[in-house]
Amino acid sequence: MYILTYFLGVGVSQFFCGSFSDSHGRRIAVLAALLLTSIGSVLCALSVSLTTLVIGRFILGVGAGVLIVIWRAIAYDVLDKKDAFHMIANVSPAIVLSPAISPILGGTILHISNWHFVFAFASAFSILLFIITLLFLPETLKIKGHDFSIHAIIHSSKRLLLSSRFSIISLGLCIVYSGYFLYIIQSPFIFHRLGYSPLQVSFFYIPVAISYFLGTRLTKSILYKIGKKMLILAGLLLFIIGALGIISFCRFIMFDFVSFLIFSFCILAIGNGIILTIGSAEIMSLFSAELNASASSLLGFMQSLSTVLITYMISILNSELTYRYGLSLLYFMCIFLILTWFLFMNFKKTFK
Repeated sequence: MYILTYFLGVGVSQFFCGSFSDSHGRRIAVLAALLLTSIGSVLCALSVSLTTLVIGRFILGVGAGVLIVIWRAIAYDVLDKKDAFHMIANVSPAIVLSPAISPILGGTILHISNWHFVFAFASAFSILLFIITLLFLPETLKIKGHDFSIHAIIHSSKRLLLSSRFSIISLGLCIVYSGYFLYIIQSPFIFHRLGYSPLQVSFFYIPVAISYFLGTRLTKSILYKIGKKMLILAGLLLFIIGALGIISFCRFIMFDFVSFLIFSFCILAIGNGIILTIGSAEIMSLFSAELNASASSLLGFMQSLSTVLITYMISILNSELTYRYGLSLLYFMCIFLILTWFLFMNFKKTFK
């Protein structure tokens, strides 16, 4: 429940924050977001009931959602399109990589203390970032756009969704994003059932982080040698191979060992690193400066919505089926959707 609540908070804030930052500026949006993450983390750290924890996680998600979106808009505020494309391609991995790295840090804290200190650490870190931002981050938005309103948000979202390239690329990114978080959400339950401690489980995410980083570095190294379309194809093949490996672990006794599960997801993570790096940068390069924040905001909202959906689906399946069986069903679905997306993308010649 508290995981789902967090992603709901992320999604809600991402839907509004692009338009808000276009109207009031990037600096105030970042400061407000860091203040919310600090408050949410403190509530979680001090919580003694599930209700307080859920509320704290929602507030934390609202703040985190803004931060995930606004940095891409700042890149296009201060850089030309080509340099901003490269910056997003370089920084995007750290955003998606964080869910794989955080279990390592969280597992270490749990080994020496309890879960309350995980949120205490998050709160201290958010406060530090708030102070740094307050002192050193200037306003990067040169010309403020429309007034903040629901009508303006709906209007800009409509313009973006009417762009076939934006819609097609975004749908693909949502599928691979969901496939990534599906493992992040479900694997701790499987590892726990296999008898591993939180500290041991935290180390299982180190090769995942390395694999995702490898995918992004690979993208940067060979992007202009083989082109975006071929790289996307390579990323999709790796995603499918990794997903099939996870399904094999879940369904066949001959693959029933944890190293095979981790190795399979590492392959999938390399594919994710390629697809998300190219796709996120490509989306931000499609539009003029007036829609940069809105494009980043809508993409983030769609990805959060897909994560909420996959979290809800796996929670339903967990109540009816075994952890492994539910995981295998959803990865079958991911493979079907990603193949359908690729065929449609190729038909529409989305990546020229």
